[in-house]
Amino acid sequence: MPSRPSSPAPGDHLDAPFLDAPFLDAPMGLALLDADARYVRVNRALAEIDGTPVADHPGRRPWDLVEDLDQALRPACERALAGEDPGTDLDIRIGTGPVSRRWRCRVRAVRDGGALVGLTLAVDDVTNAIRSREALEEAADAARETSQALAALVDASPIPIIAYDLDGRVTQWSAAAERTFGWTADEVLGAPPPTVLEGRRDEYMAQLRATAQGHGLRRYETERCTRDGRVLDTLISTAPLRDASGAVRGTLALVEDDTSRRRAERRSQHLRALAAALAATLEPEEVAQTVLRLGLPALDASRGIVASLEGESLRVLASVAAGDEGLRAGSVLSLDAGRPLAWVARNARPIMGDEEALRREYPDLLRDLAFDFGALAVLPLSADDRLVGVIGIAFAGPRAFAPGDRQYLDTVAGTCAQALDRARLYASERDAHASAERESLIATALARAAAALSAAARPSDVVRAIHEHVLPAAGALFATLRVLDESGTVLVALTDPEFSDPDQLASYPLDSDAPIAEAVRSGTPVLLRNPAERDARFPEHGRRLAQRGAGALAAVPLTVGDRRIGGLALAFEQSRPFDGIELQSIQVLADTCAQALDRARLYEAARTAERTLAEVVRQMPIGVILAEAPSGRIVFGNAEAQRIWPVLPTTALDETASWSVFHLDGRRYTPDEWPMARALLHGETVVDEELEIRRPDGSRAIISLNAGPVRDEMGGIRAGVATFTDVGERKRAEAIRDAFNGVIGHELRTPVTSIYGGAQLLLRPERRLDAATRNAVLEDIAVEAERLNRLVENTLVLARAERGTVVGGREPLLLQHLLARIVASERAARPDVRMELAVAPRLPAVVGDEGYVEQIVRNLLSNAAKYGPSDGVVTVTAEQSGDEVLVRVLDQGPGIGDEDVEALFALFYRSPRTVGVASGAGIGLFVVRHLAQAMGGRTWASQRPEGGAEFGFALRVVEEDEAPADPARAPSAPPGLRPPRRRR
Repeated sequence: MPSRPSSPAPGDHLDAPFLDAPFLDAPMGLALLDADARYVRVNRALAEIDGTPVADHPGRRPWDLVEDLDQALRPACERALAGEDPGTDLDIRIGTGPVSRRWRCRVRAVRDGGALVGLTLAVDDVTNAIRSREALEEAADAARETSQALAALVDASPIPIIAYDLDGRVTQWSAAAERTFGWTADEVLGAPPPTVLEGRRDEYMAQLRATAQGHGLRRYETERCTRDGRVLDTLISTAPLRDASGAVRGTLALVEDDTSRRRAERRSQHLRALAAALAATLEPEEVAQTVLRLGLPALDASRGIVASLEGESLRVLASVAAGDEGLRAGSVLSLDAGRPLAWVARNARPIMGDEEALRREYPDLLRDLAFDFGALAVLPLSADDRLVGVIGIAFAGPRAFAPGDRQYLDTVAGTCAQALDRARLYASERDAHASAERESLIATALARAAAALSAAARPSDVVRAIHEHVLPAAGALFATLRVLDESGTVLVALTDPEFSDPDQLASYPLDSDAPIAEAVRSGTPVLLRNPAERDARFPEHGRRLAQRGAGALAAVPLTVGDRRIGGLALAFEQSRPFDGIELQSIQVLADTCAQALDRARLYEAARTAERTLAEVVRQMPIGVILAEAPSGRIVFGNAEAQRIWPVLPTTALDETASWSVFHLDGRRYTPDEWPMARALLHGETVVDEELEIRRPDGSRAIISLNAGPVRDEMGGIRAGVATFTDVGERKRAEAIRDAFNGVIGHELRTPVTSIYGGAQLLLRPERRLDAATRNAVLEDIAVEAERLNRLVENTLVLARAERGTVVGGREPLLLQHLLARIVASERAARPDVRMELAVAPRLPAVVGDEGYVEQIVRNLLSNAAKYGPSDGVVTVTAEQSGDEVLVRVLDQGPGIGDEDVEALFALFYRSPRTVGVASGAGIGLFVVRHLAQAMGGRTWASQRPEGGAEFGFALRVVEEDEAPADPARAPSAPPGLRPPRRRR
């Protein structure tokens, strides 16, 4: 267990780093003092209040910096340090005369585990608030003296003045309030103010409660709504209204419309953020995206588009929520088009206004707009009196476009134009530099590509060189290399395992309409410079190229002398001019590829026969080894030989006695008996000699081996060759088949004989059986039929297991329902056996196959009933354990030994403890294990401490993403044959 962190020393928390941000940026003065009343830490607000830099405070007392604090603050600090109550907030006057200040201070002790470690000091300069409150209270006093004077003052004020009673109802509504908000005094007097937004009501009531408690002048920023639905940013000052006795009877509020100032402030912040973001952009598209990303939210706009002037057209750089499908990023708009963007670019004048006015003034321009808008602003982007583009902004609702709005939009447009012009200049310089650098790189790349192609020894090496050197040299996206077949009529793709692409493997007849076929037919390059040219000439292949991201293609013939041997196609992502140095480079690469390919094909042909022979031997399905003469050292072994015999002998003949090679009767082979030795030394041919090899991992194999000598032209033995196959599986299968036939023949004979005999007895007309005898015969037939049915079901599973085809359904099952049905069926079939079922509540669904589960449980119940005592109990339990549900079948039979735990699940195995108790074929538990494994489950067997045996299986719980909505309705594999029910 990790150790607990040690407790901090007293005062350590005064320097906690996580307090820095909220402490330093707090709007009121805050300080931490140590136990000697000396500053430990102060924030910026306190430094501004007392006029001393933050760094000069630590180690000094407050009254050391401000002398007027000595008389009022010092005693409070001493009381707090002495453990006494320092009292309420201190109202301290700093200085004298008209420049004096009023501070409100609060001192509190800081304790750590009961120990006093320091003080907190909060200071607020309330000078302005007190002066405002005093002024407001003086005005209120004057107003109380004469209500007529107050009413005249309220109505004459240019700032809305509103009075509320203690319940928040309007008692005074000035003319300025009526002009600002739109409601008349008759509409609002005596009712809650309609100007308060729904989300601001709690704030409004809190301010009223504070005023009702007698707090002085309070100022806060908030929002208020007008009658026509506009939301105004407001600055509200409130003060209590008192009666002649001084009791608070309401609230007086002065409401200043702060919308213009706040909007100007936000716009200024936005312009600074926009300018900073644009300063970091280098691409025209980046500029456009940045302007729309930052500008649209600041303008409350719904759509936007920025286009760059390029010759006689506009290219869209970025768009947001474009309703016109033709004006997406990358699309081009002619300056002659009847669209607002084109009109503004032609005339270098803005279009700005609400929808109704614009549709009257520009009906033709707005007729085809594919989106709705309330207002629209389209402005030219000019830099140094040069038009560089156009910006369009659409608003969902109406817009007045006051002079301030127009000036702001002009500023945004100007900032965008300057950034766009700078980005275009950068892009032009970058492209020029890249072009010069590319010419130099092309020459170097051509030399490397030529060297790589010259070194290619095989056609696949040519393909590799094209991908590794030709593609970078040409700046291509991908390449296709095809050669003419022997008939000279079909272009066949050449591939390399590392670079082969399924899309490039198609072969084309020479007379097809593929670009590469046309290039080979005509002997001249086929150049498709852009998508339009590509799609017009080769529409079908154009679609395939577009799907792979290619915009341009150059297909050139590969020629050696007067022979055309194939073609090379290079695909490019962007449009290409294919002129000058680029076309020359492609032709040089094609000529070099042709020469390298011709050399490689000649070399490949020379090695084909050798490779074919070696490959045949290497891939033969029998083991082949070759030994040199006369030593007998193994010099070659194919893949099958290595698989059968992982460590082939490589020693001389006289050391073969150490090899793990044995006769089938267990005798080790001697050196002169080894078949290869007999072939090398005596020229003997050995046919189908069976022997046993023992591998280093302990496994064994029986092989059938053939050996013979390899002679030279003079008849001398040059080498020995041996072939062998692993016949162990075949022999084991034969043994299992023989055992299977014997067991099944015996097991089937018993129930068939019983059923046949009972049926014959019942069918004899000359013998009339009494009811008891007849029922006993019928019961024997039912029992033997059940045994026969179970044997058939198990035999079917056994047959599938031998072929490795036991595959179960993997569907959700509810075992509690399935087990109840199976146990009930078995109880009815075996009334002489007591069966109990104990299922844990709320079992989850498991993954399995209903038919397999039923066969498993019936096999286990049959075993338990067969080997248990006549008065015994068979119990079936089911419970969840982790991510599995465990099902156990518990009996009171003879039990099992430790040595039998795993052997019990082997085919045909029967424990010595149970052989004499009941007959059986040794198949049932083998079937149980294979069916459980087919469902992804497991099985086990164990001795019960109280006697008897436990056999069980576990299935995986269904995970959430596997479970159907109703697991009880989940489909399952159809059940197998059901055993007949036995009746009494």
